[in-house]
Amino acid sequence: MPVNDLRIGWLVTLAVVGCAVLSSAGVNVCIHGLHETGVTTCAANHAASLISNLDDGNQYMNHPLASDLISSPELSLVDGRLPILSGPGFGFEIDSDALARAAEAHQSSLPASGEGI
Repeated sequence: MPVNDLRIGWLVTLAVVGCAVLSSAGVNVCIHGLHETGVTTCAANHAASLISNLDDGNQYMNHPLASDLISSPELSLVDGRLPILSGPGFGFEIDSDALARAAEAHQSSLPASGEGI
């Protein structure tokens, strides 16, 4: 399933530019995640590879998920770090079946038509 990397790309670009401004002021940055999926982890990894003033207390939070929306890459730490990812775009592939399951779970959680929120 194709993913629009352009939308994510703008967010990463803004983050990297903001970090460059902070770098000129001598301020380091730290990437934190909350309620992530593999998609956001890969985007954060890409941004982190471009940030010269990145601190060492970064985190990603996709590992508490029961399932994820990507089929690759494997997002396991190596020596306490997430390696810089490679591959086209942000380096991930969407798991179409997992995406369909997530969409179905979301639809089933919505109130029936005509019911209150």
